[in-house]
Amino acid sequence: MGADAIEVKYKTDILKGLISMVLIGFCYGVYKQFDVNTETKQNVSLFNRFLELQQTTTAKHHTIDYYAEQLCISAKYLTIICKKNSGKTANEWIQEYKLSAITNYLRTTDMSVKEISNLLGFPNTSFFGKYVRDRLGCTPLEYRRQQKER
Repeated sequence: MGADAIEVKYKTDILKGLISMVLIGFCYGVYKQFDVNTETKQNVSLFNRFLELQQTTTAKHHTIDYYAEQLCISAKYLTIICKKNSGKTANEWIQEYKLSAITNYLRTTDMSVKEISNLLGFPNTSFFGKYVRDRLGCTPLEYRRQQKER
């Protein structure tokens, strides 16, 4: 083999190597894009299941750990998923749902404060009253009365 033939062979091999590298890089990019989409879909699915759990669980006074356990993930991961999908932490979602349930029961039912407290899973009516007062600025009965006056 002459020098020219060897040079052509090396150039061909180098060109094949470069093309292989480009194709491998492209395939890896496509794979990573698919992988991110799969992860994103899983995160959205978990986030939606978390919201659904809150809506379908009668006792609303649960911790992040409770919901994470129901979803078979860690509490930290649940908070990360919530933050990525909504800008709110899992705890913020839990508090929002809990307060929504409280105000709904106080506005739309004649249930006693004790019954609502028990239904929503609070340890006692004293804790329930303090919880409502801290978030709404009034007691549960005051809130109910204000809503009826409107």
